[in-house]
Amino acid sequence: MKSTKPDFFGREAELSQLDGLWGKRGASLVTCRGRRRIGKSTLVEEFARRSGARFLKIDGLRPKLGMSERDQLAFFVSKLAAQTGCDRTPPEDWHSAFVRLDREIGDKGGVASGGEKKGGGHRQRAKDSRWRGAPSGAKRT
Repeated sequence: MKSTKPDFFGREAELSQLDGLWGKRGASLVTCRGRRRIGKSTLVEEFARRSGARFLKIDGLRPKLGMSERDQLAFFVSKLAAQTGCDRTPPEDWHSAFVRLDREIGDKGGVASGGEKKGGGHRQRAKDSRWRGAPSGAKRT
């Protein structure tokens, strides 16, 4: 792994765990949860920088009165499109949104970071369905 930023310290155990998952053969979905402003996003960004992984940052919209799921999906895809050039047409649902994210990350793998969005296991299910029936020995990300 590349050297750390001088102002990043104290998360070597977490970085080691992420590095172990990055190096394994199968797909992984990792969630970082915790109080605001404790360094979750910085941890993910530092891991991506050290590993050389493609990094996408997609912050979601906090739900508020009058905001629809369609509004949230449109915002999500606008952030994805700004970083990848993908189609800006809002997907029909969160599963479709995460299928699009998986398609943009592709077989090389990558790290996506965001907050306040729905989605849960949608990206993992998108990856699983893409790899169902893949030939043995195919590289999974």
